[in-house]
Amino acid sequence: MPFASRRAGLALSDDIRAALESVVRARSDSAQRVERARIRLAYADRRSVSAIARNLSTDRPKVERSIDKGLQLGALAVLTDLPCKGRPGRNTPEGRAWIV
Repeated sequence: MPFASRRAGLALSDDIRAALESVVRARSDSAQRVERARIRLAYADRRSVSAIARNLSTDRPKVERSIDKGLQLGALAVLTDLPCKGRPGRNTPEGRAWIV
């Protein structure tokens, strides 16, 4: 018998599900956004992490990270990349102040 998941389930409202499905169908979205949307839709349909990873030809840690971020921040909030560490971009109003 497989292990029972300790992770909370993901309940999607109709409008969020429709938004995720439109991302999956969109031809102009990036492959990362489409994959993240597919992961969230499959998890909301109560599929296991292993089954999702197998169907999308990816690895379990990637699926688990995506699900965890979706549970923490919301299903639509993490379709785009989160800000990372590092030096901030130079093309900011503060960085251009000397040009004026």
